[in-house]
Amino acid sequence: MSAAANARLRTLTHIAPEARGAFAALLAEATARGYLPAVVSAVRTCEEQAGLAHTKAARSWHVFGRAVDLELRKGPPKNDPTKFYRELGEWWEAQGGTWGGRWVTLYPDGLPGIAGGAPGDLVHFQWTPPPLTTGVPQELWPTDATCDEVAANAERYLAGSTPAAGASSSGGAAGAWVFLVGAAAAVLALWKVTR
Repeated sequence: MSAAANARLRTLTHIAPEARGAFAALLAEATARGYLPAVVSAVRTCEEQAGLAHTKAARSWHVFGRAVDLELRKGPPKNDPTKFYRELGEWWEAQGGTWGGRWVTLYPDGLPGIAGGAPGDLVHFQWTPPPLTTGVPQELWPTDATCDEVAANAERYLAGSTPAAGASSSGGAAGAWVFLVGAAAAVLALWKVTR
């Protein structure tokens, strides 16, 4: 793996700027709890996302720089191998993030090699500003769009302009508001950790 790919995948360097503070707070919280976190997948290219055998999603918030997969290197408790992920996931949700451990319908058998096949995507943490927290609006993520088109639409939406031709969006002031709310949430999350 090249140094550039390593930085993109294994650090917060290429995470969307307004989400970086929230993920730094996540790593700080995991470290404070003694979980010894390591970023194993942050920003992926569309090709990398499509090449993942375990994923059910052709597109992902990883492509938008708004998700990380973490390995918690502290040995799991013998009676509950998902305990550390669950505790960190619950903390993350309380900060306004989305935790893949809740996706038990999408991943009923879990992921290979993660916590003995416990349901969900335990390692996945994403930070998406409102109103994108619950998902990408259909006009940004049409079923016939490629991963690259969706990524470009999301960037335009988050920057406050309209999506590519053929899609409609409120854009403009709403996009600027989305950016400001996301940035404020990231600062708040970091402030809570440093108190």
